[in-house]
Amino acid sequence: MSDGEDAAKIKELWGRIEGYEHDPDDPNFLSEQTLRRYLLSRDWDVSAAKKQIKDTLEWRRETKPQHVVCAFCQTTPGGHAMRKVGFDKSGRPVIYTQCCTQHQPVDSAIQHQVYLLETPCGLQNMALTASYGSLTSKE
Repeated sequence: MSDGEDAAKIKELWGRIEGYEHDPDDPNFLSEQTLRRYLLSRDWDVSAAKKQIKDTLEWRRETKPQHVVCAFCQTTPGGHAMRKVGFDKSGRPVIYTQCCTQHQPVDSAIQHQVYLLETPCGLQNMALTASYGSLTSKE
């Protein structure tokens, strides 16, 4: 898709989501970069991207990911099996998780994942590495 076609799709999507309520406490989420990311994830299907954005805005209003703090991290720093470990050669944040080694409440694990995945806001890519080395058929 050419840059002109990209711009036309983004403009069309802006028009279709005009009037969508977003959380005034989350003013930077709806941006041209966000719309481009959603269009890419839906193979440039404007209707599908519109639905995904609508669903995301609803989730963001309810969850307020920009304010999520992992309570478990406050009491047990480094206690999760999922963490940022640096950046790859392309400058993307690298998230590493060692599955089946997490022994904290589910709510805490969800808070931690939302925090890690929402923190690099504005980025289009990140590298996620998962180790399943300790997983057995009994677990």
